Order: sequence, then C-alpha cells, then structure tokens
Amino acid sequence: MSAATPPSVEEQGGGFTLCIEIAIILYGIVTAQTYFYWWTSQEDSKLLRSLVVSVWCLETVHTVFCIYMNYHYTITDFGDLEDLLQINWGAGLFHLAKLDIEWRIYCTSLHTGNLALLTHRSVFTIAMLTTKLTYVASVFGTATASLMWKFHTWLDFRTSRAALITFTCGISLSGILDVLIALSQIYYLWINRTGHKATDNLVRTLMAYIINTGALTMCVSITIIATFWAPALKTSSLFGGLVAIQSKFYANSLIAMLNARQRHEAGRKQPSNLVEIELHESHGSSRSQNIEIFRDVREIIDYTLGKRSATGKD
Repeated sequence: MSAATPPSVEEQGGGFTLCIEIAIILYGIVTAQTYFYWWTSQEDSKLLRSLVVSVWCLETVHTVFCIYMNYHYTITDFGDLEDLLQINWGAGLFHLAKLDIEWRIYCTSLHTGNLALLTHRSVFTIAMLTTKLTYVASVFGTATASLMWKFHTWLDFRTSRAALITFTCGISLSGILDVLIALSQIYYLWINRTGHKATDNLVRTLMAYIINTGALTMCVSITIIATFWAPALKTSSLFGGLVAIQSKFYANSLIAMLNARQRHEAGRKQPSNLVEIELHESHGSSRSQNIEIFRDVREIIDYTLGKRSATGKD
C-alpha cells in the first residue's frame, strides 16, 4: 500500500474490534472464576479476598471502557475513516484501568507466593525487585495514557518518540515482571514439597501451569510490541485490542491459580489413612520434614440378636 493510499476501515479497526470481543468473552471467564473463588475461600485472609474482589471490580470497569470504545468505533463512527483515526477520550482511562489491574495482580501474587518466605534472602530480593519494577512500569503506563490525551490521532501517537519509548518500556516491563513472579512462585512451590507422592505431583502440575500461563502472557506482550512497531501495521489499532486481552489473561491466570490452591486444600482435608507429623529443625531452619504414618482403621459392629432368635425357641 502506497503512502498516498488511505487505510481502509478493516485495516484500521478490524483487528481492534475482534480483540475487544475476545476480551469481553474472557471477562465472563474472570467473573465465573471470581464467583467460584469467593465461595470457596473462607479461610483466606481478608486482604487477599479484598484484592481479588478489587481485581474483578477493575476488570468490570475495564470491560465497560472496552464496550464503549468498541461501540464508538463500530456504531457511532461506522464507516467514517476520519473519525476512526481519532483517539477516543476513553482510551487513556482504558489504559489506566489496565495499569491498576496489573498492579493489584502483582501485589496479590506476592502475597500468595512470597510473604511466607520473606526471611529467605533470595525471595526477599525478588519481592523488592518486583515491587520496584511495578512502580516503574506504572510510571511509564501513566505517561502513555497522558500522551493518548495529548495527541488527537493514532498516527500522531505512534509516530511520537515519547509514545514509542513509554509504551514499549511499559509493556516490556510487564513481560519482565511476568517472568520474575513466575520464577518466585515456582521457587516457593519447590522448597515447600512434602515428599508425599500425591502432593509432589500436584506441585509439579502447578509449576507447569505457572510456566504455561507466564509464557502465554509473555507471548502477548511480545506480540503487542511487534504490532506496535511493525511498519505494515502503522495504520492499525490491533495493538490496542491486544492490550485489552493481556489484562484479561492476567486476571484469569491469577484467580485460576488461587482456585487450584483451594481445590488442593479441600482434597487434603478429606478423610484419609495418612497421618502427617511435621518436624522443624532446631537450628532456625525453615525447612520442615514430614513423617508419614499409614494406619489401618477397622470397625467392628456388634449386632445383638433378639431373645427368641438367640435361644432358638419358636
């Protein structure tokens, strides 16, 4: 396509609209996951439950902006390419809502995976690094949202050097944070193995889940940067739709992990012939050892016969 040829409506907004619709579907999954978590997490702390509910509330606000922007570009400005190239006022709020969601998800991930291990120097270092990177990513994200209000068209935004720096750095830091949090959660699971086969199998399953979800969100981050920088997509808003999907992936990954933990705890509370005795080493070590004792329980039921039957008389 030559520089003099204007982009078509499909090229400009087709990918964005499709991604927004996928994000709305993912919001339904987030809602179902949150509902399940709320009724099965009575033993979790109030802080953790409040963080999960706040993530869902922000996802609801984020989805409202998704619907509004989709309605604006597909209904209000239907077929009007000139208005389609304009940056809607909701784009900045859309991006700020995503930033707040990510910040709360990172805090929840640290709370569930690392707070019990902050005495370990390596885990404390990862937690501090993750917190600092989260604040830096928030700064870049806020700057990106401000630039969306400054520029009037998507083309001006994407050709601005400031927007290229802030948007790319913000998304890149999100990918780095995904890796750090995944590594810290894997480390937490690995050092808390009990040695029991069933538990260790579950730990390996959770580790595989963390790796897969972390890789998924990382791939989305790379795709966002690629579509934002690709010369062939300079007139497309596809990257904006992918940002909406990324937010839903974050929320789904977090709440699904919490639900998997709840199912594990419920399974451990079922009656079993396994007795675990936890021993702690005496030299200040946080590593615990479990002695597993299997016991046989035999139930004897004594049925007393009636007098006529016992004596054999008619």
